[in-house]
Amino acid sequence: GDGGGRGGTALIAAVSAGVLLPRFILTVDPHALDARALNVPSDSVPLGREACLQNHTLSANAATSIGCGVGLAATQLIEAEAHSQLVLELIWRLTKHELISTISPATATHLYGLQLGDDEGFDKLRPEQLLLRWLNHHVRRFVDDQPKQRLLGRNWRATNLSTDLDDGAALLALLHQVLPASCARPDVTAAADKPREAVAQMVVESARLGGAAPLF
Repeated sequence: GDGGGRGGTALIAAVSAGVLLPRFILTVDPHALDARALNVPSDSVPLGREACLQNHTLSANAATSIGCGVGLAATQLIEAEAHSQLVLELIWRLTKHELISTISPATATHLYGLQLGDDEGFDKLRPEQLLLRWLNHHVRRFVDDQPKQRLLGRNWRATNLSTDLDDGAALLALLHQVLPASCARPDVTAAADKPREAVAQMVVESARLGGAAPLF
């Protein structure tokens, strides 16, 4: 791939330089690697190849240790442009880990309300599984509370957090349910006839109004 245009190209180049990735990993998990072991450029002079390789080795091992590895070796990270799709996948996995890894019933006890009958394995559900339950819970309530809406079918249910959400409809329904009354809730009636790009824009604007601006 092309790494996502100019912005993606600049990101890939920054990863290759050997400083950005370990610093990002330290932000995601400060215990994943020892910052004292990193080589740091001085006086705006880029790191040499050996210093880069050492940083990339630390980064690759750290990413794997927190469950975000994609199989990239240090020698591949230093040639990041030739492996741009895997590098972007690695960055996305790290970003997702930062966003959702702490989601659990232990840290958010209201999630216990999502248990289904005799749910013995509930405490062992992964963050993604908990998010799916939470999403589907609010979508069901939305569909029940809005019998005339045409945004989602009555039996709609998300099975993943990617393709099932890419048209923005479920996210818009979710925001309609969870945004406080003091916020301008999205107009779900109007959204049913809008193109996907317009629905996506409604999702972004509604999320900003709800205080989720740092994610966009």
